[in-house]
Amino acid sequence: MPVMFQSIKASTGQARIDKYRLASPMPQRGYTKFHGDLTVPPIPAGQLGTEWLAMARKRLGMLHEREIHNIRQAARWAVDARASGGTAYFWGTGHVLGHIRGSEHNPTIFTAFPAVPNMDAPMEGTALPGFTANDFALGIGYDAVVANDPHKLAWLRRAGAKIALSAARYKPENNKTEPGEIFIDQRWEFGDADVTVPGYDVNIAPTSGLLAIEVYLMICAEINALEAATNHQPPAAR
Repeated sequence: MPVMFQSIKASTGQARIDKYRLASPMPQRGYTKFHGDLTVPPIPAGQLGTEWLAMARKRLGMLHEREIHNIRQAARWAVDARASGGTAYFWGTGHVLGHIRGSEHNPTIFTAFPAVPNMDAPMEGTALPGFTANDFALGIGYDAVVANDPHKLAWLRRAGAKIALSAARYKPENNKTEPGEIFIDQRWEFGDADVTVPGYDVNIAPTSGLLAIEVYLMICAEINALEAATNHQPPAAR
């Protein structure tokens, strides 16, 4: 994250962004560079990167230690769905997750969540957009995946599909799952910035994007391992 920004999820984030926004109209409107009212002393080469890597390792360790059971259960559900003729769906929001589909690094295990008319509107009537109880869906968000995707979840729940969700859980009121659903806490903290810059007014450099993509890739790795162990070759994802 550029040094000039603070997460809009922080209480002062949007006000701080607006403070450094230029007055020119969109789309030409930009931001001041390096905040003329703020200065910091010279920082030794490698100091900030070393701190970020240390925090990234710490949070990845927490993710593995505390969430591996849920990650492996989500993978088992995905394997079961693919083996039974169902579909393993995925949707994700965030600066990093938006780039995984279509990337050469995407394991292509999951099928993109369908673009169904009114998918993001309340359910009407009884028609379902093709979901079944054999399906599995993985939804990965930022800090409010349940609150942000209630209508997707309503369709899936009504069909009886298995569901695994992931986000940071420092706002539990925005991530209330239903019994039988998996929630994977991404293990980053409120403010989403893990590096201290001496003399600067806010922390910088989030780990949220790294942790979100790792949840996705860890689940994919577990799926690969399970299917290799059973010599199962499901159809390619769409």
